[in-house]
Amino acid sequence: MSFLRGLITDGIAPAPMPMSDVFTRFQNGQIAMFGAGRWPIGTFVPAGFKAFDIQLYPKGDTYKTVFGGAGYPILKSSKNPDLAWEYQKFTLSDAIEQQYVGTPDKPGDSIPSRRSVAQTISKVGVPPANSDLFYNSIDKYPTLVPYPAPAKYSTFESTVLRHLQLIFAGEASVSDGLKNMQGELSSIVTC
Repeated sequence: MSFLRGLITDGIAPAPMPMSDVFTRFQNGQIAMFGAGRWPIGTFVPAGFKAFDIQLYPKGDTYKTVFGGAGYPILKSSKNPDLAWEYQKFTLSDAIEQQYVGTPDKPGDSIPSRRSVAQTISKVGVPPANSDLFYNSIDKYPTLVPYPAPAKYSTFESTVLRHLQLIFAGEASVSDGLKNMQGELSSIVTC
């Protein structure tokens, strides 16, 4: 967090803004990069913007990030686990996974669960050109570990974003902001 906050205070990164503003400013050349998954492609390509690529996130003292792919869980509490398993197999079929890849004119906006399908993104000409980094980042950088979304994800996410906004805007110190965030998250996510 200190590294990210420093990017803002040192004038390297812009102050936080709504994601829609990030997309517009990126397409207009006002910012050079931003952190996201594959989902912005669904906004960029239909708007005619294809002059972008992806790269690994800037490295600070540590090198950790979030990675995820499209997928559906089968809960232990499922009343129909066999039916859920049949659905899961369907979602991993070539037809469904290829929808996550898409076409050069209509790209998908998720990372396919199956590595073999994800590795076809750049080969079929779907942006970004360096899309192999999605899986390669896990293989080549062992600290970039994937983890499942926590329970109550929407509440978790809004809490994290609210506290990050305070830290990045300089309204809370990194240590106080993280301490306050952890206090709230402890009551939201239980293990």
